[in-house]
Amino acid sequence: QKLRCDELDSSASATDKALEYVAKVLTFLLVAGFAATVDHRYFYNNFKSRSVYVGICCQFLVMPALGFLSVAIFNNSLPPLYAVILITVTACPGGAYSNWFCSVFNGDLALSVAMTSASSILASIMLP
Repeated sequence: QKLRCDELDSSASATDKALEYVAKVLTFLLVAGFAATVDHRYFYNNFKSRSVYVGICCQFLVMPALGFLSVAIFNNSLPPLYAVILITVTACPGGAYSNWFCSVFNGDLALSVAMTSASSILASIMLP
């Protein structure tokens, strides 16, 4: 029996839908809050240097290649569903939690926000 996507939506309770909405709003506020704390000069300076471009190459070339290599190495012991999930996750852009970790551990928050925004925009083009 095949499971259709619209069957999943209709079976979700009101609580599940409310929690999903709250999670989306909180994630947006997290990203917007960290982006608001970054001075725009630092943000744009990251695009003038090589740092964002190195990060984009790592995000869209190295990470999927490592995911594919992991699937190839563990081919006999990894179920096909997990193989697809691993390759998809390694090809997805970084998210709001990278900005949070940079803020907590005093990393380069401007670079993290620049990488998150650049990889999110490029992901709409580069993901299959």
